[in-house]
Parts: sequence; structure tokens; C-alpha cells
Amino acid sequence: MRRDPTNMPFARPGGYRTLADVVAVSSMERSEEGGALPSGGSTTSGADTVLKAESILLEEFNAASVAAYQAREESASLINIYLLAAGALATGLGILASNYTPTSKLTVTLVQVAVLGIATLFSFAVFVRHLDLGGEYRDGLLAMNVIKEFYIGRLGLQLPQINAAFYRRLADVPWRHALGAGAAVMSCAIALLGGLAAAGTVGLSRQLWAIATDTAAPYLTELQVSGITLPYFWEVLAGAIALILQFIYYRLSTRESRAAAAQASLR
Repeated sequence: MRRDPTNMPFARPGGYRTLADVVAVSSMERSEEGGALPSGGSTTSGADTVLKAESILLEEFNAASVAAYQAREESASLINIYLLAAGALATGLGILASNYTPTSKLTVTLVQVAVLGIATLFSFAVFVRHLDLGGEYRDGLLAMNVIKEFYIGRLGLQLPQINAAFYRRLADVPWRHALGAGAAVMSCAIALLGGLAAAGTVGLSRQLWAIATDTAAPYLTELQVSGITLPYFWEVLAGAIALILQFIYYRLSTRESRAAAAQASLR
């Protein structure tokens, strides 16, 4: 059975050295330098332990690759969950609308307001999480490519053609739309659905207030622009505010991503 790299800790082959290997290498180095070995040819002091950078760099590269893989997989799972939730929400609202009667309209409208309010918060949470996953995926790419640049810089004199061995470099890491254009379009769709849910929450809240107070909830407001009456003004305003808030968060997240990419390029 193939190992699942998303479930850590996990075993992986690598150039790890046991304590006996470290002691043996240290003994060989000391013998080459003319140092005297203790009796029996064994070394047990802590000074004989040799630390090598390749092991920790290998682990860092592996951890970054696993983190990037997990972020990409979680992004796909999150989209699937959101689509299922949106379909269930549409079905539930249709069932509630079919049960709308003069005697149950107050209860039905109250449930619709609660469902749409929760859907608005859930949509915003999914939008934020989707952007965060893009940032985590980008961070994984940055970490891996920083290690690549380190090796290229240190081995460039011995291996002049080492640049050709890497298809992706640090400069190729995208600071926008790290998960691809499709993920960016999906983020826009989530934002639009969140704005629509916010608009529906406001509209049904007005309807709920009208039912509770036995009044009317006119959707043709008194607000006019150039003699044209604007319908559903408060609903459109709520949807626009929701979209603006999500756009502000998107701009803030992209600014942090650009700063992280610029900092990594300076190393």
C-alpha cells in the first residue's frame, strides 16, 4: 500500500545517519587528521557528534512539499463541500417556499432569514479559508524554492549546468492566484454567492418585519436617481457591502503574499 504523505509522521527513505554512523564518520575524520582515538577505536564523547546541514535541509524541503500538497488537496475538498452546501441550501429554501401559507408565513420567513444568515457567514468563511489555502500553498512553494536557490548558489561553481535541472525557480512562484486561474474564478463565484446570500437575508428580514408588524415591505423605495426609482435598494446595498468586504480581505491577503515573495527573493 502506498504511503499517504498527508498523514504525518510518516516514514520515508533518506540519507539519515544513526548514532553509530556519526561516531564512525567522526572517528575516520579524526584519524585522517592524526588525532588519537580512544582505546578500542570507539568514541562516545559529545564532541564527536558531527552535524550536517543536508539532513535538516532535506527535512525542511520535504515538510514544505507536504504542506503545499495538503493545501492544494484541502482547497479541492473545500470547494466540493461548498458546492454541496449551496445545493442543499437551494433545495431547503425551495422546500420552505413550498410550505408558505398565510398561517405559517411568519415561521417560514423566520427560518429562511436564519438559513440565509448562516449561509452568508459560511460563504464568507469559505472565501477566507480558500484564500488562506492559496497563501499556504504559496508559502510551501517559496520554502522549497529558497532551498533550491541555496543549493544552486553553493554548487554553481562545481556544477555550472545545475540551473537546467530545475524547471521552477524562486522567481516563478506566483504571488497572485497561486492555486491557478480556476481557483481564482471559484473565489469570485463564492464571493458573488456570499453577496447574494447577504442581499437575500436583508430582503427576507424586511419581509419578516412586515409580517410581524402587519405592514407592507415595499421594494420600490423612495430613492430616485434621474427620475428612476431604484428597486431593492437595501438588498443591493447589503450585497455590495458584502462584496466590498471580501474584496478588501482579498487585497490585504495579496499584499501580504507580495511582501512574502519579495522577502524570499532578497534572501
